[in-house]
Amino acid sequence: MGRPGTRVKQSAVAQGAAGRLHWPAVFAGLLASALVFPVLLLVFLIGSGEVPTAAAQVEGMLVVLGISVLVTFLHALLLGLPAFLLLRRFGWLSARTLSVAGFVAGALLVGMAGWPWRGGAPGSSYSTSWHGRFVEMQRDGVPTLYGWLSWLESVAVFGLVGIASALAFWYGWRYFQRQADARRQRGFLPRQPGHPAQ
Repeated sequence: MGRPGTRVKQSAVAQGAAGRLHWPAVFAGLLASALVFPVLLLVFLIGSGEVPTAAAQVEGMLVVLGISVLVTFLHALLLGLPAFLLLRRFGWLSARTLSVAGFVAGALLVGMAGWPWRGGAPGSSYSTSWHGRFVEMQRDGVPTLYGWLSWLESVAVFGLVGIASALAFWYGWRYFQRQADARRQRGFLPRQPGHPAQ
């Protein structure tokens, strides 16, 4: 037999997944997910030694990070939140299913925007550096193998970022949802109109 504390925690998770939704917890999850990409971007800059030192450059980097937080928050709000609500509505909500939704949401826009086959004019070609090699991405208006591999790489990377963001949302939301459910069970929160006592 499990400890009482364990049963309370499991009950809180069940209520959050299928019962009364605590919207401040949802907002906390959205905010946590919005911080994932900017943090990864900052880690990448530090790891590659490209962190600016001049005051103007630092200010510019902070502006970029701030914009990325806003963009990723809107992305989570417009794509991630509906996915979360649908999964919850149909009883499919879990870290695994939310991760799948996060991968799709993260990869979707990048995949559509970077789709290599654009119907380029015959004779149009371009090359670029890819993993230290100068390769041809398009030849005579048709994507080359490297063009497709580069696209798949971008889709996979942003899909993984989407998974990380979805998990950040899941654990952020679940933590605050548990806290709200525990307070409600102790009677610290008033019952909402139209909801019977649990």
